Amino acid sequence: MANFEGRVELAKNLFGDKSRALFTRVRAALQVAAGDLVRCGYCEDSCADEVEHVWPKNFFPGRTFDHSNYLFACGICNPAKNDKFSVRHAGAWVDLPAQRKALGFVVPPSTDARFIDPLAEAPLDLLWLDIREKTFMVVPIHDPGTLEYDRAEFTIDALRLNREFLVEARKNAYTGFRDRIHRYVDCKLNGEEQSLLDQRLFELRRTPHQTVRMEMRRQLDILDQLHPDIAGSLEVFD
Repeated sequence: MANFEGRVELAKNLFGDKSRALFTRVRAALQVAAGDLVRCGYCEDSCADEVEHVWPKNFFPGRTFDHSNYLFACGICNPAKNDKFSVRHAGAWVDLPAQRKALGFVVPPSTDARFIDPLAEAPLDLLWLDIREKTFMVVPIHDPGTLEYDRAEFTIDALRLNREFLVEARKNAYTGFRDRIHRYVDCKLNGEEQSLLDQRLFELRRTPHQTVRMEMRRQLDILDQLHPDIAGSLEVFD
């Protein structure tokens, strides 16, 4: 559709012509939303330096300037995902880049996305970080053959979430969180001042790979080597 192609090109051109001042404000707003922990919203490892459109402007031009579609991403994850996007239609997944190549500029047939939108969904409803077996790989929670499994697999592959250095970084993050949590519980039991305990909590919340900390809470009953008195200090996971 020529009209749709025009909308796509207009959106891309307008976004490309954005003023430096406007883009600075967008970045500042995203930094506040991230709680000043400026890490990639996908891998959580690298410093975020790019504004990513979760729903690609190439296919959803109406969301080009939608701030709820902006995510801080790193220079590895952003191009890795690029325009990889599929939607569910008539009982099958429609790969939008492949459809564009075959049919030209046509409106996506639905907005039932295959890619997990971390801004609108809880990724951990579909993904599981394997701490128990110490692989520290991201895997689907649901069984093969389900739509949930398919969405998880697509997202993991699109972002290459299990590339080697990320797995190693999560492993190191787990060790660091575990040690900090042990220290916090010991200090709390020894009557450390609340202001110092609050500072320890603040530092926990600013450490990269927060998904590891969230998974430690979710998997608390199956993890080993956590402090025996952790049940009285669950604020470390808030």
